[in-house]
Amino acid sequence: VQIDSVNVVERAHYMPFFARLGPFDRAALDQWIYGERQMFEQWAHVASLVPMEHYQWLGHRMETGRSWPLIERIGEEEPGFLDRVIEEIRERGPIVVGELSAGGKSTGPWWGWGKGKAALEWHFRRGNLAIRERRNFARVYDLAERVIPAEMRAGEPLPRQEAEREMMLAAVDAHGVG
Repeated sequence: VQIDSVNVVERAHYMPFFARLGPFDRAALDQWIYGERQMFEQWAHVASLVPMEHYQWLGHRMETGRSWPLIERIGEEEPGFLDRVIEEIRERGPIVVGELSAGGKSTGPWWGWGKGKAALEWHFRRGNLAIRERRNFARVYDLAERVIPAEMRAGEPLPRQEAEREMMLAAVDAHGVG
């Protein structure tokens, strides 16, 4: 289910559930997604809520994430910063970007991320961090080991070709084909 900040009628990720279920209790859905850990957030083809049992399908993407020039620059200018972000979350617990002690200032109104937001997103996309919940749509980052069940993190992720095959078969099945 795609997550999108567009909010004309309702946040985009609630709309497919409404289309299939009719009116529902959003708090109950959020509890099912985040509290019961039935789904997790990750970049599938876009920012998405993905069934927890598909976690290993995206492991190859987490392991082989493309380079980020901003992250490379942060690493050169402040060696150890990325590690300190992880340590801060380990010590303090789940945080939103504004709670990060050395987050830096945003460089613009939309996607002009400061170094803290960039570090959190990089760790999130790499699978070091996971989204525990959302507060007013803001991501609450935590260590993946405290969010993703151990049995989902156990073992090696599926190789890319096998994972993509599984994703394709799931998509075909979801569309009623096959």
